[in-house]
Amino acid sequence: MWKYFNHVWSAPGAAPGIEHEEVADLPRGAGQVQIRCIDYSPEQVLIQETHDLEAFLAQHRPEWTAVRWISVDGLSESRAIQVLATKYNLHPLAIEDMLQKTQRAKVEAYGGEGSEFMARLFLVAHAVQLQDGRLHHEQASIFLGHKTVLTFQANPSTEWDSIRQRIQAKGSRLRKSDASFLAYSLLDAIVDSCFPILEACSERAEELENLILDNPQPELIGQIHQFKRDLLLLRWVIWPMREVVSFGLDPTVVSSAATSLKAGPVLCSCRARTVRTG
Repeated sequence: MWKYFNHVWSAPGAAPGIEHEEVADLPRGAGQVQIRCIDYSPEQVLIQETHDLEAFLAQHRPEWTAVRWISVDGLSESRAIQVLATKYNLHPLAIEDMLQKTQRAKVEAYGGEGSEFMARLFLVAHAVQLQDGRLHHEQASIFLGHKTVLTFQANPSTEWDSIRQRIQAKGSRLRKSDASFLAYSLLDAIVDSCFPILEACSERAEELENLILDNPQPELIGQIHQFKRDLLLLRWVIWPMREVVSFGLDPTVVSSAATSLKAGPVLCSCRARTVRTG
């Protein structure tokens, strides 16, 4: 296992995936790690931040908890990742995809059998942000269990702030639904975040067109090439998410323990937008 530009790759010929015991041996990255846990039910919600994940998970979750969401912002603490991987039996291939940070949007199902703590569905999606006139993407990895959702991101982001607010609102649909509804709501929020970027790209295309017609200059060639690269990045982000959403709408998946019927409308709405934007 080796590391290059903050990405984790397997050495040629090595066994695929990263086993739980191998995670702690990965090089430690830079940056802070924030780990938050939200336990909620229709009647109650409890939000906690932990700096000792192992000790935190050793305690039983509140008996009233219907859904637990553990979010990890920052992937530099390999011990925290190992603790969660062991606790929730994360698949070695999914761990590798999560740590590469450049994995295309995808979904993998692991079946509905096993412990209630076992992650049964693995989702990868990318949020797109406009910073200093350039597009950047941030990978979000989502693990769905029977009553638990785990999320991993390399850096904190704002795409899911509205989800946290909705969880705190008593009577909200999120509070009344199961873990699968939360997982697909997180995916839906990522798709939503693409729309302001698409509007900005549309405005930029019109701006470039006007510049070319009114005052063509050689330096516009570089701007056009950069704009093309941004559009290719958007396509790379949005196009595969169609397959992710379509997978969740598959009847065999909906009928499994991984997805509830309540999540169906969220997925239908999400698919309609990925088709329109892709």
